Amino acid sequence: MALEHAEVGNAINKSGIKREDIFLTTKAQTSGYRETKKGIDESLIRAQQDYFDLMIIHWPMSDSLGTYQALEEAYQAGKLRSIGLSNFNHDQVNEIMNNFDTKPVVDQIETSVFKQQKKMHKYLIENNIVHESWSPLGEG
Repeated sequence: MALEHAEVGNAINKSGIKREDIFLTTKAQTSGYRETKKGIDESLIRAQQDYFDLMIIHWPMSDSLGTYQALEEAYQAGKLRSIGLSNFNHDQVNEIMNNFDTKPVVDQIETSVFKQQKKMHKYLIENNIVHESWSPLGEG
């Protein structure tokens, strides 16, 4: 992701488009509090940006709470405008919501015509979390 952050940052800076008119999303590729906190700052430096509009935890990990804590602190410091999840199930989303003040805005989950995730969709909607599909056509 290091190369992509730098390329995206360069493109944004050269585009002439105001930063507030761009919605920049990235994923935390680290696990745990310290590594994630460091990773956020490194990603911002590489992307030559002051903030990301959305940072998503790519997968539930052994220390998802530590990872989320680092994201919440970055959110409170203005480095992130919102926080999201990817591949988190009902219990994992609940654990995040029960332990933090900042609610995730999105959960990216595998959803397609063949895997509709109706129960999870209902749960996310009830909790005002956007259900974002990955693999909507049933493959990569």
